[in-house]
Amino acid sequence: MAALHVGNNERRREFLVLGNPIDQVSAAEGIAQSGQLAASPEAMSILSKSCTLKGSFSSSNPTVIACRNKRYFEPNPDFQVLKKKPKPWSDRIRHLSRNAIGALRHEMSLYVHPAARAIASSSAQNSRSIIADAEIRSVYTIFVKPIIDARIHGTKSGDDHLFALLNDIMGITCKVLEQFRGHLRQFVVDDKGVVLIATFGQRGATFPNLVAEKGLPCTIAIHDALKINLDIGSQIGATFGKAYVGIVGGARRHEFAILGPSVNLAARLMSSTENPGILVDDAIKSMANKRFDFLSHPPVRAKGYSSLVPIFEPQSEIERQWNKLSCFVGRETELKRLVGLAKTILSREKGKDNAAQANREKIERDKANSLLCLIQAHSSLGKSSLAMQAMDHIRRLGSHYKKEVTITKNVCKDGEQSVPFCVFRQIILRFLDERISRNEDDSAISGVTMFDLDDENYSLMEEPTYYYDDVYFHHIRELCKELNCSEGFAEMIGEKMLDLRINSKSSSAAAKLKPDEVVDFVTNVILKCTSQSDFVLFALDDVQWMDSLSWKVVEMLLRRGKDLMILCLSRPLSINTTTIDPILLRELQEDKCKGNKHCRFTNIELTPFTKNDVRALFAASIGCDGQQIDNELCDYIYEQTGGMPYFAQEMIRGVIQDDMIRWQDDGIVRWRSGLDSSPQQALRSSMNDLILHRLDHFNSEARLLLQVCAVLGHEFTLSELITVDCHCKERKQKCIQNIHDTLRKACKEKILLEIFQGGSTTKQRSSYCSNEEEDAVVVEKVDDRIYAFSHAVWRNCLLGTMLAERQRDLHRKIATILEGEETDKVVELRHAMKVFGHWRGSGNLMNSTRLALKIGQYLDGLLFNRQSMDFCIEALEMWKPAKLQNKDDTGLIAGKKFIHGFCLCPCQKIPLANISIIALTLYF
Repeated sequence: MAALHVGNNERRREFLVLGNPIDQVSAAEGIAQSGQLAASPEAMSILSKSCTLKGSFSSSNPTVIACRNKRYFEPNPDFQVLKKKPKPWSDRIRHLSRNAIGALRHEMSLYVHPAARAIASSSAQNSRSIIADAEIRSVYTIFVKPIIDARIHGTKSGDDHLFALLNDIMGITCKVLEQFRGHLRQFVVDDKGVVLIATFGQRGATFPNLVAEKGLPCTIAIHDALKINLDIGSQIGATFGKAYVGIVGGARRHEFAILGPSVNLAARLMSSTENPGILVDDAIKSMANKRFDFLSHPPVRAKGYSSLVPIFEPQSEIERQWNKLSCFVGRETELKRLVGLAKTILSREKGKDNAAQANREKIERDKANSLLCLIQAHSSLGKSSLAMQAMDHIRRLGSHYKKEVTITKNVCKDGEQSVPFCVFRQIILRFLDERISRNEDDSAISGVTMFDLDDENYSLMEEPTYYYDDVYFHHIRELCKELNCSEGFAEMIGEKMLDLRINSKSSSAAAKLKPDEVVDFVTNVILKCTSQSDFVLFALDDVQWMDSLSWKVVEMLLRRGKDLMILCLSRPLSINTTTIDPILLRELQEDKCKGNKHCRFTNIELTPFTKNDVRALFAASIGCDGQQIDNELCDYIYEQTGGMPYFAQEMIRGVIQDDMIRWQDDGIVRWRSGLDSSPQQALRSSMNDLILHRLDHFNSEARLLLQVCAVLGHEFTLSELITVDCHCKERKQKCIQNIHDTLRKACKEKILLEIFQGGSTTKQRSSYCSNEEEDAVVVEKVDDRIYAFSHAVWRNCLLGTMLAERQRDLHRKIATILEGEETDKVVELRHAMKVFGHWRGSGNLMNSTRLALKIGQYLDGLLFNRQSMDFCIEALEMWKPAKLQNKDDTGLIAGKKFIHGFCLCPCQKIPLANISIIALTLYF
């Protein structure tokens, strides 16, 4: 056994005991039933020296040695039990000085929960029992299990490394808890491994918006900190609920404890084999704000809960749009280039360049302060996986150089190319979240329970509708003051760019957003919010859909940023088809062609996997060495997939699920007997065939529903799907049930992801409930959860199976529903763009151009004249095929009326008026 102290002299300490006897106790306890006492074989060998044992006992397994009033041993009468009394504490510290006693008291207090210290001090001062200070409080509980081997080996080198690692885990966890003002309840090493228990909600750790602003962000931060600083994965379970908080035990031995059903559930979530990293309960999801999304997991039955407990995996809206990093292979050259670019900045030691070197390399060093890396590849070639792996390496590289690294990610969406600053809206909101967390008043509210949790109704805890928007707007105004911007400018930024619902009495009707001013503002905010970081990485996916003003911000960041890297992922770009400024693109390409040592631009084009990469992917999927994969098996997968990573991964998954391979006696993985001659009979020869094969597992009604999902978009809400698909009121209940069944199966097949927004309350059964339970549920009001396709290939394949006329009908129906009552003005730009996309997909030129005119006027009214012009030209492009197809002049006359509407647009600029001349020349 080994016993060691972990922690430090400032925050918290813990005394750990670890070793083989811990495992022995666990094994013995595992076989003992109620009222029984079991002993390990090692304990039996010790007992045999002091007792007479009855019967025969196993030398390899634990044995029951007593059961209630029975025992299977007799103590040796010659064996005497020592009854030496320990010295009283007063005698043991009598020789110490007052200062030494004070130092000893401080060191002892570090082993005690902070809330228990306050209870003990208060009880001593008021001469009352510590039991009187026990309370029932609403507690946020975090169970953390770092994934390490905590066994001691008896060698100094190996055990010293383990002891240092345990101390580092303790230090990093306490540092994060101190940042969020939480408490470490306990740090133990037992048969389950290393476990840390942290809490919020006791005295000194109770705050307004405890879950959204403290508990949940702290949970995610602990998981990330262990990974970044120590490269250690972890499983975390977190819950929120009522618990007993106080002292348990007797007068001579007692301990501060937190007991309750939610605490037990947190431990169970931590230990779950299905834990992807972090799992939380429904109470946390209900109290989180809109900045968090949650993936649904199967519910569990738990002690103290009257029904199944819904379980969720938390992630931010941006994080969930990036695929999780799993089974990464290949791309060594590209990965090395990306990490090398970051290393050139991270390895730079500030203040140590001598004057001569600074003069020689001043220009090159200035250019290297900001870098742009563009990864281009067609869909399914692994752009996101490469970027995620690179970011993971860069985080660890920053930890190695002891540098502060900030990584911010976002995904551009199809259909938002004309939405100004669509990419940087979420990034600005994320920076505002961090600013709110740093600047809010963290004064603890002692002795007050902030929330009275009612297990049957969480709605009492929900924040007012505009609460978070008002908080965001307050900090936007503060930023505008710091950057010398006007109050009206702050209101326009909050309302028009960030889509905040502002409760302001002042009017901003006369305020306008000049594009150049907004570009400067967004750039200044980003530079200000990242000024404390030693290295900043922006990762932007699908930039082929990024709007022109966001590209302007990227250009400004490249020119003004320092120690900054922008990583853009895109399908193959063309100057004629993208919104990027051609001048910027040519300038970057020329900078690269000059061969400068510190070139600002790096272009990486991904190619399909090699045969060795496919072999490595297959080996990683089944957990073996690459040399154990049969050449014939590997060659076939490679030839059928063409080295396309996603296709290869899906085909390998199908091979494994259909049990088409087996381990041979020589340790090689080969086709099963009977498949080695013609495996193509069981597999699909193209990605489309493979996807269709998976979709054929659904019945015809379910496939039609999935087609509706594909038309709705890459992401859609449950309420949208029900509104579009449920026509008949008499059959609505059955229709909703069928939708739930289909979506549940699609999630199980990894076709869709089920997402819940923070703050929404799940009053219905989870979609994972059994059919018997769901049959009894009357779904009158559906919680508005979100669904998203796990990969674009699923949606594209579904759209490819539909007749064009059916697609147009669905687009028309969706557009009609989403548009609702027609208004003269655009209220929310993103919603209007979504409706416009459906009208355009329906082929209804009149409705789509009518809405396009409103959107153009909206953009023009904000002084986004260039964006308004580009969008209107895009709308006019729809009339070109109409000219070729229409034999009469009806469509052409309507088109001319549409153009005339643009000419009457109340704009003081010339470009929109010129659109009519361009359009008449080209089309009419």
